[in-house]
Amino acid sequence: MKNPYYADSVRALNFLADSFVFIIVQLLVFKVRLQSNLLNYIFNEPSFLGTGISGFYSYKPHFIGGSILFAVLGIIVGIYSGKIYLSVVESAQKAAIACGLWTIIYLFAALFFKIDPPISRSFVLLVGLIASIALICWKILLRQIIVKSSLTKHLESSALLVGDGEGKFIKRLAKNPIHGLTITESVVLANPHTTSAVDGTHFRKVSMDELEERICSKKFDVLLLAEHHMEPKTVSYLIQLCHRELVQFMMIPLFFEVMITGLHLKIVNGVPLVSLGRAPLDRFLNRLVKRLVDIVGAIVGLLIFGPVILLFSVLVFRESPGPVFYAQTRAGRGGKKFKMYKIRSMRLDAEKDHGPQWAKENDGRRLIIGSFMRSWNIDELPQFWNVLKGDMSLVGPRPERPVFIKEFKHRVGYYNLRHSVKPGITGWAAINGWRGNTDLDERIRFDLDYIEHWSLWFDFQIMILTFFRNKNAY
Repeated sequence: MKNPYYADSVRALNFLADSFVFIIVQLLVFKVRLQSNLLNYIFNEPSFLGTGISGFYSYKPHFIGGSILFAVLGIIVGIYSGKIYLSVVESAQKAAIACGLWTIIYLFAALFFKIDPPISRSFVLLVGLIASIALICWKILLRQIIVKSSLTKHLESSALLVGDGEGKFIKRLAKNPIHGLTITESVVLANPHTTSAVDGTHFRKVSMDELEERICSKKFDVLLLAEHHMEPKTVSYLIQLCHRELVQFMMIPLFFEVMITGLHLKIVNGVPLVSLGRAPLDRFLNRLVKRLVDIVGAIVGLLIFGPVILLFSVLVFRESPGPVFYAQTRAGRGGKKFKMYKIRSMRLDAEKDHGPQWAKENDGRRLIIGSFMRSWNIDELPQFWNVLKGDMSLVGPRPERPVFIKEFKHRVGYYNLRHSVKPGITGWAAINGWRGNTDLDERIRFDLDYIEHWSLWFDFQIMILTFFRNKNAY
């Protein structure tokens, strides 16, 4: 089964290693080309910076600027998107393109701008060429590390193939065992307990109920549809079922007439696949930027609101002696469970009689100071620690308790899509009053609107509005 946290870690490693390789190449070329005479017989350009440390410091702005430019170009051309690191050819191509663009931009700057010290054209050409070779070698090494380690099982998506419309698809996948998608079972919708074979691959015939059981079994990351004669309403039901169970829906594209929006096309070993949509936070760069903002925001939040947390902890203890912090299990990104921390705002035995339930207006379980804290979201302040740990984000759908999720995902279509991103201390639904015991459909509509239209400015807007909107905060 695929683990999104492993995938993000590999992308981060890939990014850091690329940056490190590029910096080392710049330093080596600088030393050999500009601080020695080893290559003067090849280039007419003499070395002019000498051998002292002063020469290095004079060129330091070019090193820094060059490294930043390469990192930006790598992100733009898509070196760190998706599962490109599993394909040597694709990742090598994109690395070479980034180095080529870097070379062109720096040559343009060297030729048309007066820079002190001047940018050596031979330095630029050598860095571009050697960095391309070094990065390609690194991509090959990274793939070998992934293939020969246990990382593969965490990075590969296990797929349930439904339908026998493209038997050659499995043959192509078998030729390349590491491509990000592993078909672990193949079925067709028909009478159960019979089998058929397509190109040597056995498809077990199952009923719709059996197929639903497989999707709900949590054994698959992807449902891959290759059934060309399925009713549109059945396809629509499978899509909703996959969203509900956090299973990605993909198909070999013969159903363009069924879907109208949110399609994303990708090619796997020459086979075109269509999946439903890519939200902004599906992109690694956006998640990285959001995470950096979260870290800074969490540290600032803890420093600023630390005294507030301490003050209200004392007030809670005076009114109701006992633990002042309340740790509650919630579901985060990908349905991963974590402990969310709050300042306790209710009695210690608040759930003793009736079990887990939402807070309601004029809730008799609340402490006197708890009513004030909840109306101004003060009880949520310890969640800056959850943000710093990485369980939550500053902004996102509010995290829900697993006991409620089991019910909601069956009642509300696409409910579990809100778990495709990290939950937040505040959120678009929350500041619009859709929190607690309110209309669940409207709350999910606002959560999905946030996920679909995420931007850094949208996050900042929600953070600011949080201080002025507290409707239904009880």
